[in-house]
Amino acid sequence: MGEINNPHDAFFKYAFGDKEITKDFIKYYLPKQVSKELDLETLKEEKGSYIDEQLKGLYSDLLFKIKDKDKKDNYIYILFEHKSYNSEKISYQLLKYMMKIWDKKQKSKKLPMIIPLVIYNGRTKWNTEKEFKKIIENPKQQTEKYIPNYQYEIYDLSPNGTKEIVGTAILKMILEMMRAIQIKNQKKFIDEIINITLLSKQIKNQEKATKIYESCVRYIFNIRDDIEVEEIEEKVKEVSKERSDYFMTIADKLIEKGKLEGMKLGEYLKAKETAKELLKEKVDKNVISKAIGISIEQIEKIEEEMKENKN
Repeated sequence: MGEINNPHDAFFKYAFGDKEITKDFIKYYLPKQVSKELDLETLKEEKGSYIDEQLKGLYSDLLFKIKDKDKKDNYIYILFEHKSYNSEKISYQLLKYMMKIWDKKQKSKKLPMIIPLVIYNGRTKWNTEKEFKKIIENPKQQTEKYIPNYQYEIYDLSPNGTKEIVGTAILKMILEMMRAIQIKNQKKFIDEIINITLLSKQIKNQEKATKIYESCVRYIFNIRDDIEVEEIEEKVKEVSKERSDYFMTIADKLIEKGKLEGMKLGEYLKAKETAKELLKEKVDKNVISKAIGISIEQIEKIEEEMKENKN
């Protein structure tokens, strides 16, 4: 596995790349009248991304093929929007991506059905129109028939979102993590981590639960630079000693890879990304060290990691 460039993307694809988790999401979150027409046992992830190259830092996507009860191919397209605010033209972007999918997947005279879903975990509540025609400026009744129209399903996981999180323990754990990552109040954030910890203990397959929990911890460390690791570790220890160990263990691993003593984990990760970009531009290591405050030895470790991930 290569270097994780976008922690949101990595967490989303790790979680929803698990077919059973995606099946649960479809079962619990698609409208019942839609999900009952689909054969969940035929769900299959399709390779590739349809997002515009310049937007890949703000969005992630996964495409799944699934048969309906008539044995016809349908597609479920999940777009994960992880920027801090919601896009006013998301329905336009989705339409572009759906057109790309149709261009690639059309096999007969008719186009296959695509069900577009948007998962959002920005800081502000989702307030964008779901219907494409609503973004057309000043439409007239006489010309409305010329407007292409569809709507998408939105799952608002922002801190102020009102969407109730339901489903299996492992699905709830993932969605709660997506919501918690944007909570800035330290006490509320820790309360959410406790909730996620308790959910992880309810999962029958504890090997899988442990892997998901570890991915949650890594997600936290890669996104948040304002957390007190020791405080979270102490609170988690009250409900699970085993789970609390992950916070310090993963933090220690990251320190071993080059984190400076006294530098916040988030600050180091940002410095590391800057170092990588400068190394790509062939900037002298001494110059990089002085510019971002990490040692030559650490820069050499980062350079070695880059070489390993290329192979």
